[in-house]
Amino acid sequence: MTPDFAPDAFARLLVRMSEFTDYLRALFVERRASPADDLVTALLEAEEAGDSLSEPELFSMVVLRGDSVIVLINAANHDSARFASPEDFSLDRPTTATSPSVAALTTA
Repeated sequence: MTPDFAPDAFARLLVRMSEFTDYLRALFVERRASPADDLVTALLEAEEAGDSLSEPELFSMVVLRGDSVIVLINAANHDSARFASPEDFSLDRPTTATSPSVAALTTA
């Protein structure tokens, strides 16, 4: 089934995407000049082995306040070598012997 879009919908989408990209670029410049206690600053300061995130990588990781987010937990502690009932999904099951459960992390 193909969605029925208004004739100018794609053009409007491109304009909005361009506006959002411009906004993020300006935000990256602002946070480099004046770091804040936020995700964007943390991403800009992230470094591994002297390598930092590229602009496309930064764009792909930014989630703005109020955005809807879907989290996919594919394996979700289904390791049959470690858990008696790997087919049962449980947020309360510890992830390792020394780390708390996912539920404990999300309610802290």
